[in-house]
Order: sequence, then structure tokens, then C-alpha cells
Amino acid sequence: MITLRRYTIETENLLKHIKKVSFFLGIITTLIAIGIFIGAAITSSRPAQAVVPDSVNLTHQSAYTPEKMISMRKEDIEFKILLAYARLHNPRVDPVNIRQIVRLTKDLEIRFLLYAIMRKESNFEPDADNGLAGGLCGINYKVNTNEMIEAGIWRTPEDVYEIEPNIKASIFYLQRYIKKSPQDIKYALRMYFMGDAYARDKRRISNYPEHTLEILGRIRGFYEFNLLKEGLYRTSS
Repeated sequence: MITLRRYTIETENLLKHIKKVSFFLGIITTLIAIGIFIGAAITSSRPAQAVVPDSVNLTHQSAYTPEKMISMRKEDIEFKILLAYARLHNPRVDPVNIRQIVRLTKDLEIRFLLYAIMRKESNFEPDADNGLAGGLCGINYKVNTNEMIEAGIWRTPEDVYEIEPNIKASIFYLQRYIKKSPQDIKYALRMYFMGDAYARDKRRISNYPEHTLEILGRIRGFYEFNLLKEGLYRTSS
């Protein structure tokens, strides 16, 4: 009888201990669940990849804030944003190519126009070719190769597919046509896409200039939105 009573008491004590352990494990499990829930809520509240509507207001001025630029170089910012934009339209775009594009254009005032032309002509693919024009900026190699080689911008016709020579050729022709038509960028782009002679022929219709300017507005809006998101953009009234 003494042995049985002792066994019963020990069993009751063990059950009490198990209940206490279960109670504390329940509290710990609840706290972990609450932590997971809070973490998921915080993550879901963060903004997704920036996609900017076409209606972004582009009328005000902008500037990089010097404080942020100390810790993050302009080239890195430009690369990050242009890569994000390019991937919206071409998920397979090569980041190495985008890095080179940014390195060559980051200090140019017309860089957004160049990006718009790249989006229109090649979707940021250096080897793009439509049978008449090729490369990033859609240079008409059937007409312009000799001039590019004589100007020292290209060495061979195949340079149309190289990033740097192609961009330099695009800048060469954009500067020429903007100088000819400084008050009408649409007509300057018409000359860029069609050539001088065809551009003067009003019977020839092309929506390339209008479409390129639409893309230009979207790119500027995309940049503005992402700079605001990064805290690297300020507006002035």
C-alpha cells in the first residue's frame, strides 16, 4: 500500500509538472505566432517595384540631395533605376549592358531622350536589327556607315552593334538634327528616324517622333518616382 500511494503521488506530481511545461510552451508558441504575424504585416506594407503611371507631373524641377549622394554615387542610382525600367519591358535585359549605357550617358543632358530611343528602337538590346537600322539606338547602317567611319566614330560596319559606338553615333545625329530644328524637337526626331530628305516630304507619315516623346515622358516619370522613393529627389515650388 505504501508503494502504491508513493507511485500515485509521484504520478500526480509528474502530471502537474507536465501541465506547467505545456502552459509555458503555449505562451512561447503564441508569442512566436504574434511575431510572425507582425513581420508579415510589415513586409506586405512595403511598396512593390515602382511602376509609374503616364500621368506623373513633370513640370517641376528636381535635384539630387547632396547628403544622399555622399553615400550613393549617381552612376549607381542611374543604373538601378534604368535597369528596373528596362526590365519592365524586357525581363531578359543584360545588367552588364545597362551598366555600360549608364556609364556612357549619365552626365549627358539628353540621356533620357537616348533611353527613350533605345526603348523604341531596340528594347535595350545591342544586337537588335530590323534589316535597315541596328543596335541600341537604331542607327541606319545602310546609309550612315561610311559617314560614321569617316568621322572616326566607327571602325567597321559591325560597330553598329557595339554599345559605345552606337551611342556615339546616336548622339552625333541627335546633335545635328536638334541644331537644325532647335525649337521643334518633334521635327528633329523626324529627321533622326527618317533622314533629312524623307523628313521634308510631308506625304510620308511616321508616328515615331510622337511615340518616342511619349516614352520620354514615361522614363522621366519613372525616374522621378523612384528617386522620391529612395529619398533622393526634392521638388521646388
